[in-house]
Amino acid sequence: MSLLTFRMMCRPRPLVTFIVRPFASAEETKPEEEADKVQLLPRETLSEDYIEKMRNKSKLSQKHYRRFHDLPPELSEDEKIVSSIANLRKMYGKYGSSSSINVGALWPSKEELEVKKEWEKVAYPNSLPEMMDIAKKMVEETEQKTLNRQEELKRKVDKLEDWKREVRGRFAAKEREALVAKEKKERLLEEIRQMFGFRIDPKDVRFKEALEKKELEEKQAAKAAKKLKKQQKIIENIKKMAHQENDKNNETPPSKDSTTLNADPENQSSSAPKS
Repeated sequence: MSLLTFRMMCRPRPLVTFIVRPFASAEETKPEEEADKVQLLPRETLSEDYIEKMRNKSKLSQKHYRRFHDLPPELSEDEKIVSSIANLRKMYGKYGSSSSINVGALWPSKEELEVKKEWEKVAYPNSLPEMMDIAKKMVEETEQKTLNRQEELKRKVDKLEDWKREVRGRFAAKEREALVAKEKKERLLEEIRQMFGFRIDPKDVRFKEALEKKELEEKQAAKAAKKLKKQQKIIENIKKMAHQENDKNNETPPSKDSTTLNADPENQSSSAPKS
C-alpha cells in the first residue's frame, strides 16, 4: 500500500453530508407543500385548474405541456389578433372547435375569393365534364400503350430464336475471319523466313520491312484481282446486251417495201434499163 493511499484512508470524514443542487430556489418546494395542503383541504373548496396544476408532475410549462399532449394552444385575444389568418386556419383545421377560434374570421375576403377564382380559371380552364373526358381519354391511352407494349414483347419473343441464330452466325463469321487472318499471317511469316533462309526474330527491323513489303504485295494482288473481276463482269454485261440486240433484230418483221420487191421480180426486170 502506498503512503498516499494510507493517508487518504486515515483522513477524518465529516459526520453530515450536504447535497447542494445548482440553481435551486425556494419555489421548487412549493408544489410539495401545496400538495400537503391539498390533502388537508376538502375537494369542494379547490378549483379544477388548481387540481390539474397539482397533477402536472412533469413541471412543464403550459405551452410545452399542451404541445406534448397534442392539445390546442391557448391563445389570448391579442395573440389571436396578431396571428396570421393562415396560421389560425391551420390551427382550426388541426384542432377544430376545441381551438376556440372564431370560424367567421377565417372566411376569405372578397378580394381573396376573386383572386382564387381567377387562379382556378387559369389553372383549370376546362369544366368538370371536360376534365372527366380528358381523364378518361388518358386512362384509355395508357391502357392502349400497355397493350401495344405487350404485343410488341410477344412479337420480339417469337423472333428471339431468329435473333439467336443471327448472333451465332455473326459470331461464327467473325471466328472464321479471325482464323483466316491468323493463317494468312502465319503463311506470310513462313514465306519471309524461307526468303531469308533462317529463322529470324519477328522483332527484327529486316523482318518488319519484309513483312510490310509482303503485305503490300498481297494488297496489290488482291486489288488487281478485284479489278480484273470487275472488267470481266463489264465484258459479260456488254456481251449480254449485244445478244439481246441481235435477238430483237431477228424477231422484228420485214418492212412493206421489202416484201413488195420480193413478191414482184418481173416488175423489177421490166423496170431495169435496156442495154
